This record gives sequence, structure tokens and C-alpha cells, in this order.
Amino acid sequence: MWLRQGPLGLSDADILGYYTSAVAFIKSSGGDIALGVLGGLGSVVGIATAFAAGLFVLVFILIQPLKMYAWLTGWLPARNREVIGTSGLIAWNAFSQYSRGVVLVAITNAAMVTVLLLIMGVPLAVPLGVIVFFGAFIPYIGAPIAMLLAAFVALVTNGVLAGALVVVLIFAIGQLEGNVLQPLILGRSVNLHPVAIVLVTAIGAAYFGIIGALIGVPIAAAVYGVMVYLRGPTIEASPGQ
Repeated sequence: MWLRQGPLGLSDADILGYYTSAVAFIKSSGGDIALGVLGGLGSVVGIATAFAAGLFVLVFILIQPLKMYAWLTGWLPARNREVIGTSGLIAWNAFSQYSRGVVLVAITNAAMVTVLLLIMGVPLAVPLGVIVFFGAFIPYIGAPIAMLLAAFVALVTNGVLAGALVVVLIFAIGQLEGNVLQPLILGRSVNLHPVAIVLVTAIGAAYFGIIGALIGVPIAAAVYGVMVYLRGPTIEASPGQ
């Protein structure tokens, strides 16, 4: 027998003692073990049920978003239904337009940086482009920091001239993004002052970390759009008044 002749070298008395201890433990703790197993199975079943229900609801939301939204707002009081329903649509449109736009801007920035770094022969061009892509999701701050990292890599590996060229690249891409890409792609989806964007990003990062820095601006844009709608049209005074 392996237990006797193997590396453990157990005797018959040792084997009998371990067997007796195991039987006694199972008899004394069988109820607790059964409850633990049942509790674990219940948790697994609960998670699976919640996931299936969430997936089912998500499919219908994706197939019939307006119909589902109309059904939800239909439970609201009639006097508030139109205002709340329109506010929700405005908030969602601002959030989704910003999200789609910033993804396009991030892809454009990352593609330009990657191609130019490859042309210059800078090592790790593709990973640096990926870092620039994710950095572009943090307005005004993320992309320059990521590009400065690329400039540092170029400086260390390819010399001062390559680092200086990447710095020029940072300035050129920043001008292109601020004056062409964001107005063209984002349009008026984020009608916020740059100072407000920076403050929202900083506050979101301070309280909620990287997630707050990423979603702070689209949430602020959604809230701002709803506030503009609820405020109503502004009446400008004529020069003679």
C-alpha cells in the first residue's frame, strides 16, 4: 500500500487513527458542512439568476430602447411625465454622444502617435499608442501625460533629437485635437467651459479615482443639458432696454 511503502511511511495504527479522526469530524460537523454547501449553491444560483435577468432586460433595451423608455416614463404622473422623460433623453444623448466622440478622438490620437513613433523607430511604439488611447479619455490631462511618457522613451532610447521631435508631435496633436477633432467629432455634446471640465475631472478623480476622472465630464455634460432644458429659453434684453 502506498501509504505504508511510500514517502509518508505510515503504519496501520497511524492510518486507523487518521481514519477515526476523519469520521468523527464528519459526524460532528456534518450539519455545518451541509449548510455551507447549500449556502454556496444558493449564492451561485442567485448570481446566475441575476445575470440571466439582467441579460434578458439588456436585450430588450437594445432592441426597443424608446419603447422601453416610454413604458418606464408612462408610470410617472401625467403632469411631470413630459418634463422628466425629455430630461432623461437629453441626459442620455449628451452622455452617449460624448462617449462615442471621445472614443473616436482617442483612436485618432493613438493611431497618429503609433504611426509616427514607428516611423521614428522608437521602441514600444504600439504599447505607447495604447497608453495614449486610454489617456485621451481624461480631458486636457490624460493625453499630454501619455505623450510625455512617449517623449521620455524616445529621449532615452533614440537621443535628444527624437525626444524633441516627439515633444513637437505632442504640441501638434494637441492643437489638432483641440481645434479640429473635438469641435468636429464632439460638436456641442459637451457644451462646458474648459475650466469646468478640468474642475469636474479633478473632483471626480479625487473622490472616485480613475473611474471618476473618466465619467465625470459626460455626467456633467448630461446634467448641464438637463439644466439648460429645465431653465427654458433665455430672453436677451434689447440694446434700448
